[in-house]
Parts: sequence; structure tokens; C-alpha cells
Amino acid sequence: MLVCEAHLDYYVADLDLDGIVHVTAKDKATGKDQSMTIASSSGLSDKDIEKMISESEQYAETDKARRALIEEANKADSVCSDTEKGMFSPSRRELF
Repeated sequence: MLVCEAHLDYYVADLDLDGIVHVTAKDKATGKDQSMTIASSSGLSDKDIEKMISESEQYAETDKARRALIEEANKADSVCSDTEKGMFSPSRRELF
């Protein structure tokens, strides 16, 4: 139930180190206190988590090789870009 802040005497929201939010509020009209706790949950079972860890270990070498390939492609692209900038810079045009 949503309550307009104008009807609240006070409210407190506290976030702990585990990411759990504790909220307490007091209604001015009724004097009633209410509190709630909000905790996130991944919804993953232990079996799901173990499967994900196993798959990440299984594909670690492939991922590492793919990352290295992408980094080298990025370096090559950077060299091409720097060369192009150098060839067509204003100071270079004066030579032609």
C-alpha cells in the first residue's frame, strides 16, 4: 500500500552491508507503525550456480583466446587510424 509522505510522521530507510533495505514508517493519522525488509534474491538454485561455474571454467581458455584476438584487432585498428591521421594532418599537406 502506498502512503503519501504528508500522512507520515516519520519514515526511516536503512541499507545494510548485505544490500538489505529496512524501512519503518509511522502514520500521523492513526499513529500506527509499520516496517518491512526488502532483500534481493537471485532466484538461482545451488545446482544452477554450480552449472554456471562449471561452464565458465570449461570455456575459460576459449574466452581468453577470443579476448586476445579482439585486443589485437583493436590495436591494428588503432594503428590504422593513427597512420591515417598522420597522413592527412594539416602539417603533412604542406609537404605536397
